[in-house]
Amino acid sequence: MMYWRKRNWGRCESRQRVLVLLGIGLFVVSLLRANIARSQEFPERSSDDWGAESGSRSIGVLGMREQHNHHITLWAGIGGSGALAHTAPLAYAGGLSWQSYHLLLGGDILRNTSVQRTPPRYSWTEIDATVGYATAPRDLIAYGFLPEQLTLSASAGLSWYSFATNWRRGRGRVGAPVPVDTNASHVNTYEWGFGVPIQLQAHYTLLQYVGIGLVGFANINTKRSDAGVLLTAVISYY
Repeated sequence: MMYWRKRNWGRCESRQRVLVLLGIGLFVVSLLRANIARSQEFPERSSDDWGAESGSRSIGVLGMREQHNHHITLWAGIGGSGALAHTAPLAYAGGLSWQSYHLLLGGDILRNTSVQRTPPRYSWTEIDATVGYATAPRDLIAYGFLPEQLTLSASAGLSWYSFATNWRRGRGRVGAPVPVDTNASHVNTYEWGFGVPIQLQAHYTLLQYVGIGLVGFANINTKRSDAGVLLTAVISYY
């Protein structure tokens, strides 16, 4: 009976993974189709066209962004994790994304660590590959923002994660000593798996290529989910 339950539970997990991957695939296909349709509707324009349209105003980031219809963004940030607040609350991450019209492709590495000095020390590492939807240059003009100022995006994908509990580094204890026999009762542990990362990002450009932003992140998995917020510095290349 127990074997039958385990076997069927494994089948349910496999079906859920297949459905998640199928949903992500359909989402990517729909974004690609919308992106192709938009590129046909709004072809790339030359700097002369933008100069004629804007008169004496310089092309600036707005012209470059809409002229090329795509850009690359590099970001890095630090913040906190609410889901791992009792183990690894300090979070920091870095990522790279490529946007073409509304299509956004990204990859990032996120790490959470403990803040206490006494053992054990906990650490969370996550590597994400995401695809999502981002606002295009002129989407937010009606709300009073210039096209180069604010970019909003939402993305999801697939991630690999690991969670480690460290009582020792090599032959010594981690941090300050504690009155326990670490050789007998406390050993380092390590677990890993795959999850579904979700990210909500808002980037605001302060200078021509440099800005700040907020990233809300979450990782949904069957073992140890994570969620938190990062304050980021952003560099964009058009």
